[in-house]
Amino acid sequence: MKPRGAFSLIELLAVIAIIGLLAALSVVAMNGIRAGRDLEAASSATLGQLSLARQNALTKGTRTRWAIISTNDTRNNDPSGFRRMQLEIFEPALRTWAPLGRSMVFPVGVVADPTRSTLLTNTSSGATNTVEFLGNGRSTLNPSDIHSLTLYNPGNTNNFITIQFDPVSGRSRSFQP
Repeated sequence: MKPRGAFSLIELLAVIAIIGLLAALSVVAMNGIRAGRDLEAASSATLGQLSLARQNALTKGTRTRWAIISTNDTRNNDPSGFRRMQLEIFEPALRTWAPLGRSMVFPVGVVADPTRSTLLTNTSSGATNTVEFLGNGRSTLNPSDIHSLTLYNPGNTNNFITIQFDPVSGRSRSFQP
């Protein structure tokens, strides 16, 4: 009689261990990719919102502002962090700012860094920091200063994107190391 060609228990356990190791390594790599993708999405949304605020000011000929707001984030139990953006338009008849569309929230794990961002100030919770555009498209920020916003993932502070804002032209661009 011919002996059967089967795997031994040791060979089977070795293959399962290798598959487990490869799965663990791929999860770590996917987390890094996801964090980078979320950071890029937040940067792209911020650039788009700044551009949209300026465009609304130009087309409607009225004051428009982009605001980044410090809010409590229940998704990851962080009591405060600059995570929400809102466009607002000035209503002259009411002498108040009205929301222009829905606010946008950064993906989980992406926050704006108040220590590395000149557009943010260290204030009490609920602080709002804005870029206001006039009807001619220019901003009200000091043109001689450099204005920037740094977005990062608190789990990996070496992975960040800095958005630089030019107050004269109203243009913004991003830099990533």
